[in-house]
Amino acid sequence: MKIVILAIARTGSTSFANSIKNQDYYTLLEPYAHSRGKAYQVPPKEVKFHPKFCVKSIITQTQGVNLRKDQIVDFNLKLVSKFDKVILLDRRDIVTHAQSLAHIGYLHSLEDKDLHRKYSYQDIPPLLESELYNNAYNILKESKDILKIISDKTQEEIVYYEDIFNKDKSIVRETLTKIFEDNLDIDQMIEDLDIIYKLRVTEKSII
Repeated sequence: MKIVILAIARTGSTSFANSIKNQDYYTLLEPYAHSRGKAYQVPPKEVKFHPKFCVKSIITQTQGVNLRKDQIVDFNLKLVSKFDKVILLDRRDIVTHAQSLAHIGYLHSLEDKDLHRKYSYQDIPPLLESELYNNAYNILKESKDILKIISDKTQEEIVYYEDIFNKDKSIVRETLTKIFEDNLDIDQMIEDLDIIYKLRVTEKSII
């Protein structure tokens, strides 16, 4: 099966893609990010050569600069054209989503490249928090609008972070089974996606 994950940033997409990779899938993570974007075809030529193939892409990572919304949509529609399974990934809770993205903005301001580690939102200095949060919120509103258009055009339902990284394993199982049916080992995916591996830390729990 050829799988493509179109995700908004900070939706657990790397962990999700790696749980697929763990089932012997040749996997590309964000092939269109930054300078390496133009090195890959759309869709990547590797899709022709691997029967078990997965690409994870952030929907706003494209081969153009300052693209209009419709151009970003068209890029993503071209990307998914050769895949058997299209997964659209978002978060329902835009507040915690924006906080997560704001924290990434803070790490970028420090030129800290270790983005996949446990963190606390309280790490952000109070003088920077409001600006970083508002910027992240606006970015997410635009990204969510784009993902909704892609969903409408592909007739694919959006999958939500909260249903994949959930303490209630019955919710996780139902979500993954709906996506993959019997094409992947769901028990192994549930183990790989266990909530203990989530990155954000609060006083009481990892969320």
